[in-house]
Amino acid sequence: MIRWARRSLLVIFLAFTGHVVTLAFYLLTLVALKVLRAQVVDAQPVTV
Repeated sequence: MIRWARRSLLVIFLAFTGHVVTLAFYLLTLVALKVLRAQVVDAQPVTV
């Protein structure tokens, strides 16, 4: 019973950390895209 509980806890922990890492990479990508887009907009003179 204890071995089964440990295994399930490990699986849950790994799944949770995997989701956290995926979310962190997703947010970092969004921030990087925002920064790059801002730099491109700053580099090009916008005529309104």
